[in-house]
Amino acid sequence: MAVATIDKTLKTNAKVQRLIDSFVEGGALRSVVVQVHEPVANVWTSNPYTEHPAASLLKIPLVAGLLMAIARQEISPDHPVRPDQIGETVYPTVRAAFSSSTITLLELSALAILTSDNAAATYILDQFGVDHYLRFLNEAGCHHTGIPPGFGDEHFALLREVKTTAADQSRILSCIWNTDPLKPLRRWMANNVLNARLSARTEPPSIFAHKTGTLEGILHDVGMLTHPGLRASLVVLTSNEMDPIATTAQLADLGDRLARELKSLKIGTGRPHEERAVGDPGRLGVAGRPLSTNPSAV
Repeated sequence: MAVATIDKTLKTNAKVQRLIDSFVEGGALRSVVVQVHEPVANVWTSNPYTEHPAASLLKIPLVAGLLMAIARQEISPDHPVRPDQIGETVYPTVRAAFSSSTITLLELSALAILTSDNAAATYILDQFGVDHYLRFLNEAGCHHTGIPPGFGDEHFALLREVKTTAADQSRILSCIWNTDPLKPLRRWMANNVLNARLSARTEPPSIFAHKTGTLEGILHDVGMLTHPGLRASLVVLTSNEMDPIATTAQLADLGDRLARELKSLKIGTGRPHEERAVGDPGRLGVAGRPLSTNPSAV
């Protein structure tokens, strides 16, 4: 390996950590995990185990658990859903678009991710409970992500009390990208209509498949960046933010600058800033260990 190439990669590693540190220091409570899966595993972190209100990020394991249950043939993807079965909300909802027709459970699940539809997610939670949700989290190795009370207007105060960590979110992303039955979830995240944060400046051939989480003072964004020769998960959690417009702009800038640096990576160099690292990238995520669809698997 040429000395110049190694030197460039070391500089890139250090620059990625500086970008993360600078972003974290600029807010009240921020956590970041950046994990490269390809070409060679690498990880950078800041405050990975700090708890944050999870907000709509809880919809990811909710839908992932449902898809795994469908793969185990415990639930039918064609289960019909009538518009009048979906709850009312003062926030935008797809309910208004289906006044006289039915949609399938799989289509409703897509909308819970694509548009972060609160009423759709609440229907899934109310109808199918938390067992599939908890099984997914347990198999993903997530032990610091709570159970949502619901996503309706009446749940917002309680929803603030349900926590997650950047480390858990990184594990969830690893599971999604290594488990075949979760391919639909990858596609839905890649077509997310909310693109003002980390994905704001993403342009083809790069794809940032992601999900946001939002409550007052909370602006999260988590997802998988893919580019020819690169696959990396980006997890950014922000809480107690005083200026959401400024934070949104900072997230867009961080996403753009991280993407440019990660695209330049050619080799792995172990764990930069080891005192901050969650640990071995293989422990942070579950790359290479897809979830089981065996009904008897625990």
